[in-house]
Amino acid sequence: MINSKDKGKRFERWCCKWWHQVTGREVQRTAAVAPQLDNAGIDLIGTGLWVVQCKAVERSMDIHAVLDRMPLAAGVNVVLHKRKQRGTIVCMQLDDFAWILEKMESHGPGPVPSAN
Repeated sequence: MINSKDKGKRFERWCCKWWHQVTGREVQRTAAVAPQLDNAGIDLIGTGLWVVQCKAVERSMDIHAVLDRMPLAAGVNVVLHKRKQRGTIVCMQLDDFAWILEKMESHGPGPVPSAN
């Protein structure tokens, strides 16, 4: 049987490494350095304007409830959700996505990232 806490920690560590590879930022798990942030629903720090919750859950999950529990006005709340054999997706509120679209559109078209 898989220990869900260990699975969650592994996914958080993977997210830290991924974030560093993509952005160059040194990202850390809040559980290791800032338990009060971890208790507030923030799993990673050092992510800039992104407020990140990491979920490695196979069963159905209420993403809306996860986003609702995250702090408001701290940045753009996102949930990185992983399921084995399905990959990882990013979930956020539509208003936050609209803000990102506006910023991207104002800077003109850029290269489309690969689907890898």
